Amino acid sequence: ELHTLEPRATEPLEFLAMLSLQSAQPDAAIGFFRQLTELAPGNPLYVDRLASLLARTGRAEEAQAAYLLLLEQNPGLTASRFNYAGLLRGCNANEEALEAYQVCLDQKIERPEEVLGNMGAILADLNRNEESAEAFHRALAHAPDHAPAHYNLALYYEECGSWSEAQHHLQLIPQADPLYPRAMARLAQGEAITDAQHPIISELRSQLQRDNLQPLEREELHFALAKVLDDAGQYAQAFTECESANALAAERAPAYRSAFEEQQVSRIIASEEEGVWAALEPVSEEP
Repeated sequence: ELHTLEPRATEPLEFLAMLSLQSAQPDAAIGFFRQLTELAPGNPLYVDRLASLLARTGRAEEAQAAYLLLLEQNPGLTASRFNYAGLLRGCNANEEALEAYQVCLDQKIERPEEVLGNMGAILADLNRNEESAEAFHRALAHAPDHAPAHYNLALYYEECGSWSEAQHHLQLIPQADPLYPRAMARLAQGEAITDAQHPIISELRSQLQRDNLQPLEREELHFALAKVLDDAGQYAQAFTECESANALAAERAPAYRSAFEEQQVSRIIASEEEGVWAALEPVSEEP
């Protein structure tokens, strides 16, 4: 009897929740979805929507609790588990995120390259660099044109001193991909350009004409163009590009404030004098 009454009881709340979302009132929508989960606890859609809304509004702990409840009752909801893993990653719960992503792979999630790419990024953050590279290679085994895997492998090989491998992966990123401008900037930084007519110079200038660049992308392109122009002996043009790049960098990073930095150092020294650092438990016996 309750099952037959449920649709009639939930429809008004569903309408109000959708109306709240359309009118940019997420808090109200969260309230309606809470009521829906109480009224129809067996409907995973309501819990899923509640969890995603909580995550979007920065209520990470509540979102985690909602996802855990959802996945405990519905372990086969792989897409929800993928979102849960992303939430964990955003909360720096990296090991838990890796475990959740692995379950997604075990459950044969669609587009496994996305999962492996995220795992590779987490492993890189944890300085588990060889495991990170392996994850990116596995992503490429599923999708050979997966640009984020190519880009991250390029960074890995560049750090390992294998520029030819890094160059190979950067060159495989297509022009239409959002990572292309950054790939071009890294290629320019890694090459010795002595020809003022080298194609990479015109390509960098072409990329700088785009109106959809992020400030950091534009900054990287200006620095890269400055570098290759300097390589080619075009010093005045290189200086101009450096000025443009530095102006963007100044907007991104606050100017050095000597008095503030002195206060920060003094505070750290005072903490040490109070024995704060000595009281910390060592994470390793190594120096």
